[in-house]
Amino acid sequence: MKLWIKWLKKQHIVVIVSTTRIGHRVMGIVHRGACRNYLRAHPDLLWPVPDHWSLEDAATVPLAYVYAFYCLIIKAKLYSGMKILIHEGAGALGQAAISIALAHKCQVFTTVGDVRMKSFLKNLYPELKEQHIGNSRDVTFGDMVLSATNGKGCDVVICNVVPWLKHVSLQCSGALGIVIDTAQIQNQHKFEFRMKNLMKSRSYAITDFASIFDSANREELKKLQILMSEGICEGYVRPLGRVTYAADEAPRALRLLSKSWHRGHVLLRLTDRALPASLRINCTSECSHLIIFSDEYFGIQLAKRLINRGARMLHICCSKPSWYLQHQTENLKSLGVNVIVSSNKLNDLDDVATVLKKTIAMGPVEGVYVTSFKDMDNKYISNSLEYLDVMSRKFCPSLKYFAVITNSENVGKQTSIFRAKDNLVISRIEVQKPDFCGDTHTEVLLDRRAWDLSLLDAVETGLCSKLPLLVAQINTETSPLYQQLADVADLPLLKEAGDMTTLQDLAAGSDNIKVIKEFLRLKYHVCISEHKILKLNKQKLREIDFLENHFENKQGLAVYFSQIAEDELSSDTYIYLLPTLGNANAEKRFDALKSEYLCVVPGIEGHHVRFRGLCERLKLPALVLQPSLDVLHETIEQAAQRYSKILMEKIGVGNNFYLLGCDSGILIAMELAAILEKN
Repeated sequence: MKLWIKWLKKQHIVVIVSTTRIGHRVMGIVHRGACRNYLRAHPDLLWPVPDHWSLEDAATVPLAYVYAFYCLIIKAKLYSGMKILIHEGAGALGQAAISIALAHKCQVFTTVGDVRMKSFLKNLYPELKEQHIGNSRDVTFGDMVLSATNGKGCDVVICNVVPWLKHVSLQCSGALGIVIDTAQIQNQHKFEFRMKNLMKSRSYAITDFASIFDSANREELKKLQILMSEGICEGYVRPLGRVTYAADEAPRALRLLSKSWHRGHVLLRLTDRALPASLRINCTSECSHLIIFSDEYFGIQLAKRLINRGARMLHICCSKPSWYLQHQTENLKSLGVNVIVSSNKLNDLDDVATVLKKTIAMGPVEGVYVTSFKDMDNKYISNSLEYLDVMSRKFCPSLKYFAVITNSENVGKQTSIFRAKDNLVISRIEVQKPDFCGDTHTEVLLDRRAWDLSLLDAVETGLCSKLPLLVAQINTETSPLYQQLADVADLPLLKEAGDMTTLQDLAAGSDNIKVIKEFLRLKYHVCISEHKILKLNKQKLREIDFLENHFENKQGLAVYFSQIAEDELSSDTYIYLLPTLGNANAEKRFDALKSEYLCVVPGIEGHHVRFRGLCERLKLPALVLQPSLDVLHETIEQAAQRYSKILMEKIGVGNNFYLLGCDSGILIAMELAAILEKN
């Protein structure tokens, strides 16, 4: 199925554009449930797609035109010669309503948000008079309508403006006129309706487009289907303007839609590529999970991953709880998670039974997770796992996950083999843990955090695979910057986001931003404010990555200057002529200068080579005023005075001259211009 989506917010009305099983291209509207491979649509709300339309063209048609027909024909009883005011004419509903009204020989007034949209409508509908297009952001449209109609107003007003402009719209309705409000039900505006608005026998109707799906409105559906078909045949029902986004850029599409910056429709294309799917465990909120660890940092990350997968009751068992563990568990409790921490030893069956009973008291045990990374007594860990195996068989019949995560070759292997033979759940995941090192404690934590998150992904994949013995190979090669940030800041959506999708679009929180800020500062030597970090996207991150990977280690003066002179004579001269199109063969010859030339005033780094590429395509001669080694402590004014004397003595200055200042040379160039103008 080829599918584009356009929805009517808060009413779950979705446009479908697809191909039937027998190959017919159709477009239509369904109430809800359109995001699937196959669906049944109401036959009265389906239309064949004309051959000269693409499916994307067709996606812009059904919702806008059916809604416009519903307002103008069903509700307002449209006939030729009526005066109609249509707000937000550049929007999808506005464009459709204008097209229908003009086809029925009606006089159309409309409003837009800015001059660009006004120009857009004029080009789209040449029949519209420029003086009939008003501003939808203030009350001036009311004067426009009443002036053009000699105070009589319009027969129909399609109103979707903000509450403080609704009274003006109502006053634009003439005697026996009707105002159709398309925004009130969707946006739940607080609008004070006044009885004087019903003077002159005016009507005010709030439309609920979803009501057309009621079985009692079958006749209206048939009429709308006929009206659409006639409009397509006569050519006034035609594709509208749109902005199309890929499915993974839905946040950008919604933000554009909410700010009304678009013209026509905002579409989501769901067929560019399949969205990436990763294996995930599924935790039940009514069940409890037991986490036994010797490494607090990884244990907390594992607890957070379980919470993200639905767990709400955790029993954390650690031999020596620290302040860090207490702080993290308090944060988890503030999120509504039931967390208990115990320091029980697992020396025998009774100790293990005590721990399991505490977990069972919270709820049925769904998962048991044991991590062992420190250089502990392997025999003690192996014995504890054997006790856990025995007691879990007795107390936890509904166990869904049993994971052993270790960097030892022997820990838990025998227990895993026994459980696998008995067809019990077990996942032993062996991983090689690196030695984290860095210049600062923060740098070590960032490396550690990235490794922990990668290991969690491997653990989750292992639990989903149902294999008893696994070895996790954590990729230690340097990955692109955006992938590193996705791992370090726990933003998995960043890996699959579009190039222009910002971190703000991905709903990056303050904790994520702080981690990214520290990572960029320590690893890439880039300092960016938190506000600017939110504006970063994959394209900008690639640029940062490129600069870091292509950094040249300079030595000596090259650290401070981009150009080191090889020709001492040309570097020390006061004036150096650059080769240009107007001076290609006259390098170092002052007599080649005409009455007009470009004078470049450099900054601290004043070597002429910097400006060769800039000036080589110029059609007039160019020269560089190089700073002298004879004068080391002159002010801006003194430098300008010296340059002016050199120019007037050696070359001369005509009525027209061009100065180009670079870096700190800008100040000298401004002072030099003042001196030359005076002379």
